[in-house]
Amino acid sequence: MAARCATELTRVVCRRSTLSVRGFASLPAGMGSSDLMGVLSKRQAAERRNEKASAYLDSRDSPKAKVGGAGYVPPLARDSVTSAGERASAGATAAEQSMRKWLAEGGDKNLKGQGLPLGERQEHQQAFADAGTNALNRACKDAGIKPASITAAEELRKAEERVVNALKYAIRKGLSSSMELEDAARIPRETCAAQYHVYNTAVLADKEVFGSQWPLHQRTQRTFAEDLALARG
Repeated sequence: MAARCATELTRVVCRRSTLSVRGFASLPAGMGSSDLMGVLSKRQAAERRNEKASAYLDSRDSPKAKVGGAGYVPPLARDSVTSAGERASAGATAAEQSMRKWLAEGGDKNLKGQGLPLGERQEHQQAFADAGTNALNRACKDAGIKPASITAAEELRKAEERVVNALKYAIRKGLSSSMELEDAARIPRETCAAQYHVYNTAVLADKEVFGSQWPLHQRTQRTFAEDLALARG
């Protein structure tokens, strides 16, 4: 019976862990079947860890299938690109390809002011002019882009005019008490207060974009007494 158990255990050891009979015989004597299976399980776990580590190292050290992203041309394949323009555009980004196309179509010809001396600009008289900000301002002006604070300033001016006009209308109707006039200007002044918030937020944003020299500044709403004085004229 003992010989049969030993034979079956040796067969299991050889099948599960690929240990040789000699390796099985090298185990300490006097160990029961449960002890032997525990030792073999530990050895199998160690072998699995070693296999995972080897697979990770192989995948890490192996060359990547795709290098450089979209549009990348491997160095060994660049000899197939004949012209210099094709070689330059082989690995170019979309912006670079657009610029090369613009140059190829003559976009740099017949530019405004080409061949003429540079004209005087107001920015040249500024002691602390920021060249990048000035260039951005010129580009926005040429492109017809109006900064948000300029648009908000126009809307704020209209809102302030509506407050004064509402007070003028109330005065023409014969309203004279402070409570009546305040009630007549309440809704226009609330709308004007909301527009002040929009304007001040736009000014902060434009100062971040165009620099600290941006000419517009944050404002506070006029008091009711100031609006009434403008309405009475």
